[in-house]
Amino acid sequence: MLRAGALLYAVFISGITTILSAAIILLYFYSEQYSLELSNQNKLVDNVNSAIQLGITNPYGEYVIDLYGEEKDSVIINKSSWGVFDLVVAKSFWKNSEYTKAALIGEYIDNEPALLLNDNNKSLYVCGNTYVSGDVLLPKSGVKRAYIEGKSYASESLIYGKVSQSEKFLPPFDADKIKELKQQVISAWEDERTIDINDVKDTLSNSFIKESILIFDDEEIVIENIKISGNIVVQSSSAIVIGASCFLENVILIAPKVSFESGFKGVVQVIASDTVLLSDSVVLNYPSSICLLGDAAFPFVQLNPYSLIKGIVFVDNKHLTRGYNPNISIEKKAEIYGQVYCNGAVELKGNIKGSSYVDRFVLKTTSSYYENHLLDISITRDGFSPSFLGIDIFSNKNKKGIIVCLD
Repeated sequence: MLRAGALLYAVFISGITTILSAAIILLYFYSEQYSLELSNQNKLVDNVNSAIQLGITNPYGEYVIDLYGEEKDSVIINKSSWGVFDLVVAKSFWKNSEYTKAALIGEYIDNEPALLLNDNNKSLYVCGNTYVSGDVLLPKSGVKRAYIEGKSYASESLIYGKVSQSEKFLPPFDADKIKELKQQVISAWEDERTIDINDVKDTLSNSFIKESILIFDDEEIVIENIKISGNIVVQSSSAIVIGASCFLENVILIAPKVSFESGFKGVVQVIASDTVLLSDSVVLNYPSSICLLGDAAFPFVQLNPYSLIKGIVFVDNKHLTRGYNPNISIEKKAEIYGQVYCNGAVELKGNIKGSSYVDRFVLKTTSSYYENHLLDISITRDGFSPSFLGIDIFSNKNKKGIIVCLD
């Protein structure tokens, strides 16, 4: 009995040992497989990041590239416009796996001036608590103190920065950028999925690695009480009204007229031809943009008190007029953080932090109208982030970088 029991015990131990050995071998096998899979996934991520960097410098279009010339690390790069910025979508392949990533691309503007004011044979006048800081380009007649509305200039220096002389006309805006913007306006979007705004009940989201979705209507589109985000274009032949109750993120709005109701917050890019209105306390977070281009007799952007734009404001005024006709009106306590380009008139009662290119300033008070007078405002690059990525306004081939990676 003892010998039989010992034999049984030995068989039992042998069986347990065999099972444990098999388990260890299996565990090792799956560990190796996991390590290999993780290595492949890391390779896919590394390759797609390399592809994004290639896409940043490449022209628009789609490319298939063998990264290292070994026919193992292939990537597809697609570069296009998304509003005023560039969009790069890259896909990498490794055996039976693939990985796709999208990124919004902008340009560094750390070398741009705080202000460039055209030389229209009129000096710049500073009054009250005006503060202009940073490198500026001004008319030959320079900058002077003024006394208006019972206020004289309060500071010692007229400009806190280097002053150079400007030219008679603004440097022309990058023609290729304008061409791309116009193409987005007139495009029939034949390859996109088109839906009606009334079909969006609560939430509509679309990845940038997919085809765009177009929300289109010939009549006015009113957006409220819904969430729209991602690779989506909202286009109207008439007007778009954005309610404070809706949430918009990274979408493009295209219409002759676009208005935002008081209290709205979001990230949008607007391409309009006539008017863009921001009511009180509207916040367009970075990277947002407002572009007015077309043949409207009087293109106009209005920023009401406490409204804020972080990004780009561009107005192309083809019908230059004199007198009090502002193309951009920035009310008290309103601010633009980023880049401003206006080849027309700007009425500035708020603040600009970043870079501004302006044909002329206008100011209307209860008692009179003034040209190139700044009263109780600030134009500065103080505290402006050197990592801010905007657009290369004059095609100077600025260094480019990733603004944000998109879902």
